[in-house]
Amino acid sequence: MTAEQLSAYRKRIQVLLKQIDRLSSRCLFPDPLIRGTPVEVMRTCGKQTCKCMKDPKDRHGPYKVIAVVKDGKQRSIPLGKDKQELWSLVQRYQFQIKKLSELKNAASELVDVVWEVIERRLQQFP
Repeated sequence: MTAEQLSAYRKRIQVLLKQIDRLSSRCLFPDPLIRGTPVEVMRTCGKQTCKCMKDPKDRHGPYKVIAVVKDGKQRSIPLGKDKQELWSLVQRYQFQIKKLSELKNAASELVDVVWEVIERRLQQFP
């Protein structure tokens, strides 16, 4: 392996290390989180004379709902006006999960780059 090739690998590793540092710091906050998925839904009210029964485009909403898995089944929990702050806790959870996934990918790429350097340096046993 040439010095130029090794230098290119070192630069790539430095970029990945900075990315890992940035992503890991994005996952380390003291704020509370709620596991779930924030969803906005449109609903029909059930009144036969309401416009929502005639045209699906005229449904009521959007209403904020948190989709959670409970007892192995997905449940939708509607949020009343007094519980809107829970919506942001779920959104923060989703943000954290996204950053964690990006962190895993960057760490995996770092391992792959280091392994590639090691493999390129291997020689056959005489």
